[in-house]
Amino acid sequence: MAVEIAFSFPLAGGLHARPASRLQEEVVRFRAAVTFLNRASGASASARSVLALVATRTGHAEPCVLHVQGDDEAAAAEALRRFVKKVLPGLDEAPAARVPTGGPLPRALAVSGARVHRGTPASGGVFRGHAVVVAARARGAADERTGTAEDELGRLETAFDRAASGLRARRDAAEYDTEREVLGAHLSIAEDPGLRTRAAAAVSAGAGAAAAVFSAAEHFAEVFRASGSALLAERALDIHDVAEAVVHALAGDAPPEPPVVLGDDAIVVAARLGPAQLLALPRARVRGLVLAEGGTLSHTVVLARAFGVPCVTGVEGVDRVLATGDELVVDGERGLVVAAPKEAVARFYEGQTEALAAAARRLERFRTARGVAADGRRIEVGANVGTVEEAQSAFENGAEGIGLFRTELMFLDRDEPPTEEEQYAILAGTARLAAGRPVIVRTLDVGADKPLSWLRLPPERNPALGYRAIRMYAEHAELVERQLRAILRAAAIGPVKVMFPMVGTPEEARELRALVEKVKGRLAAERVAHDAAIQVGVMLEIPSAVLSLRAIAREVDFFSVGSNDLAQYLFAVDREDTRLAHLGSPFHPAFLKLLEAAVAGAHAAGRWIGLCGEIGG
Repeated sequence: MAVEIAFSFPLAGGLHARPASRLQEEVVRFRAAVTFLNRASGASASARSVLALVATRTGHAEPCVLHVQGDDEAAAAEALRRFVKKVLPGLDEAPAARVPTGGPLPRALAVSGARVHRGTPASGGVFRGHAVVVAARARGAADERTGTAEDELGRLETAFDRAASGLRARRDAAEYDTEREVLGAHLSIAEDPGLRTRAAAAVSAGAGAAAAVFSAAEHFAEVFRASGSALLAERALDIHDVAEAVVHALAGDAPPEPPVVLGDDAIVVAARLGPAQLLALPRARVRGLVLAEGGTLSHTVVLARAFGVPCVTGVEGVDRVLATGDELVVDGERGLVVAAPKEAVARFYEGQTEALAAAARRLERFRTARGVAADGRRIEVGANVGTVEEAQSAFENGAEGIGLFRTELMFLDRDEPPTEEEQYAILAGTARLAAGRPVIVRTLDVGADKPLSWLRLPPERNPALGYRAIRMYAEHAELVERQLRAILRAAAIGPVKVMFPMVGTPEEARELRALVEKVKGRLAAERVAHDAAIQVGVMLEIPSAVLSLRAIAREVDFFSVGSNDLAQYLFAVDREDTRLAHLGSPFHPAFLKLLEAAVAGAHAAGRWIGLCGEIGG
């Protein structure tokens, strides 16, 4: 018998992409079928499809129900009740930032008679160069059916799988985190069962596979555009990008579109530009971006910011009034595009460019400076990272070390745990980048707010207080030993330290130290290079650990305060419950007294102590 979870939809912004994605992530952890029903409209959707969930157009306070049925329905229902009660209310979309537009032009532009096109500043910076007008991507040919419905459905499924495979490979090879995130969003669309099901239904009704893909994509894109959410409206381009990828896969080995030719000073001008189109351009040659359509929330603009490309959006008709080769200045600070800039305008923007460079230089002198507090106390400033790319960026921007390497990111978004060699490659790469600076690697910290679908952790009434982090190590000893081997081996390259999360008692610290010694012994017996003198530390996240600090200090070499969890457990406030966030302030006198006790205890024991979490920022 199915379990029903009835509730009134709590978000003022309705069921948009963010809550739909989080609900889908919760559902896919279980085998049970979960259907979302909007009782006000009668619309329903599989909770495994983000697009279908958004398409229900569920609004604030509308009566809803989740139907849960299947092998593990009791566990799934328990998790979903908690999600609906504690997580969902905090997932509304923040209102779009008000971006200043209009207003008087700078005097140099106003008196020059320059041809100025106004828009919205979307990515800061100024660049003077030449326009390259990129035409809107032509919709792929809607092929005619040549076989049976079964044949066409087979072609469709294969094309979706090929497109998803290509996106997955590009995501995994992406150089930058932002690019990886955008490609990951496209992958989730290509794998979305709602999009696939709608396209298959169109084929069954007589459409060709390509026409079916475009029809399904346009349906969901229109839902996004009509949602009333600025964020969703701008993400409609992502759906069309994925549709183009699927149709290209349908075409097999058809010749690709001719490449866009960019010079060294290219300012790309377009009516609209999907993120996939931007990623297909030679990145080093895209020096500015001007768009007729779109605001500041699209993935195209997100990528422009990440790549440091000045961008102005909402410049009406700019793709029609400008031509390739036109000289332009794109002013991403004010939202202006100046065509054929005269000498006075050019001088003005040369001054603006120098002013921006001078501001960057003023910040640059702090990049390599040693961390010092206002009272002169020396503070080592490290970075909190989860990938080699983040570590490289941190070191380039002056990090004195890695204060916390979050290893759980290696374990997420995959169907099986990483091998020892995969983990070693990442940690060894980080140690080499560190070039002698310290790297503190936190061992696997999952459970509670970080579930792993393949680990099948048991459902719990209160997972934040239950089976998480080191508490699951005994049952998953092989997994933990594999990680410790990778850490110890990476420590042979540079000063890598190992740190355990959620330690609450001296006995736990003693057992973990013994585990490290055991793994060392096995590596030594196998004659595998490792650091036999590796430093072992623990996170101070549980108040009992602070109160037992002197005893724990006899077992470990250093400490790091996990301020977010320490506040959560001190005040009995669930970190995920936004209604209670005001009760868990790390600036409360009670927390500051506990922090003072931790620092004093560590120093009295001759141990190094660090601080991470939001208060560390």
